[in-house]
Amino acid sequence: LKATVSIRDFLHLGPDSEVAGVAAYGSTVTLVTALGKVKRFAVEPGAKQALAMDPKDELVAAFIADEAADVIFITSAGQLLRTAVTGVPVQGAGARGVGGIRLKDSARVVAAGAAGDTGFVVTVAGSGATASSLKVTPVSAFPRTGRDGVGVRCHRLLAAESALIGGWAGGTPLACSPGGKPLPLPQIDDRRDASGSASPAAKVVLGSAPGAA
Repeated sequence: LKATVSIRDFLHLGPDSEVAGVAAYGSTVTLVTALGKVKRFAVEPGAKQALAMDPKDELVAAFIADEAADVIFITSAGQLLRTAVTGVPVQGAGARGVGGIRLKDSARVVAAGAAGDTGFVVTVAGSGATASSLKVTPVSAFPRTGRDGVGVRCHRLLAAESALIGGWAGGTPLACSPGGKPLPLPQIDDRRDASGSASPAAKVVLGSAPGAA
């Protein structure tokens, strides 16, 4: 990472802005917000807005999803909803999206992605911004439902854990530290709502192996 340039500096982002995803012109990107909204948006040259949002909402994830894949929503309350990407409408830049997952109390979506039956879900539990446990679960362990439901529990919190603080869904998962040091992931756990294994670090960045769907 020493030879890289900060994307924040490259794009001249303000202190309250972050990059949620990267997409090529001509692609259709799936956008998911913290309050559970979702939409698909066709990226065209010159586009300056992709999603209209409530002032209390924020963009959590932006990703390319194959038509045969499912959109996976993961919430801070430990709920997960899996629904077909084809059930998410393609909307214009000014649209606010449709209901993706219904949230309980003060829960928020902390991660979202696209995966199929052969993919995996990684959930990260902790307190504040500190990770304490991770769980890797096959996508096939979670039922596919319609969008705008409450989903099912995907990670049982331990006594010292206040919420899920992160997650990921996709093909072959990988983990590293914010500085780029590779980190081990726990063994795959087929149990849908079990607790996780001890986190290898206080902060974990999740992603997929090159070429993984």
